[in-house]
Amino acid sequence: MPLGLVAALLFWSSRGARLGRLPRFPWTFSPGTGYTFVLLTLIAGAVAAQIVLAVAGTDSESPEQSVRALTILQLVSLSAMGAVLLAMPGWWRRPPGQEDTRPSFLVSAGVGFVTLVIFFPMVQSILLGGTMMRFWFTGEPPPDFAHRTLVLLDGAGDDGWRWGLMALIVFAVPVVEETIYRGLLQESLRRHRTLTNGSAWMSIVITSVLFALMHGGVATTEGLVSLFVLSLGLGWVHARTGRLVAPVIMHAGYNAANLLLASLS
Repeated sequence: MPLGLVAALLFWSSRGARLGRLPRFPWTFSPGTGYTFVLLTLIAGAVAAQIVLAVAGTDSESPEQSVRALTILQLVSLSAMGAVLLAMPGWWRRPPGQEDTRPSFLVSAGVGFVTLVIFFPMVQSILLGGTMMRFWFTGEPPPDFAHRTLVLLDGAGDDGWRWGLMALIVFAVPVVEETIYRGLLQESLRRHRTLTNGSAWMSIVITSVLFALMHGGVATTEGLVSLFVLSLGLGWVHARTGRLVAPVIMHAGYNAANLLLASLS
């Protein structure tokens, strides 16, 4: 927790946290199109998940079967969302003459990793602090994990489905979620002058609230607060670099670190 406090003080007092001057890059779709495809993508994922549940059912006799069912559900849901995202016009067509001042992919990936190093102790400190407060106020023993998926993985055997689910969590989930929340929603909000008045931080905060709320069914209360803070970092690094590779690297690293910590506990 002291490390998280130091990291927070250093970050929020730095000049970079102000997001005064952001990189310019080609933008080929309107905020309205961005909002529309955020909604369509989430609907596609939910419909795909319901179809899987209707076909496969929800009853699982063992943690291993639950992991298998969740892996299939995640794979189908992520595929449906990815298909909708790829269908959105404007991803591949770059208008001529627009200035692009973003750092390179490699530099952006490095910034994403450094931001993860800064934000990870903050997020873990908030998670630990929230768990301690829950115990103080309720007297209930804190849960072992703040996310339902970690609980499920902890109780399952070491088989191919478990490794498949972990691979989706580390490699697929960050790409899809960051494209939705940072690439579409956050940027659409930032460019929508009526809603945010062009404020980068306002768009980051709104996106982070929605990002945390979308995990409400699988995370504890303290887990949701920590996800909100993580999302602030994801939003900041995307605004700072203008490239999705930065929050994707940060998100993937955070998920991998959480899985590693859960396996060691």
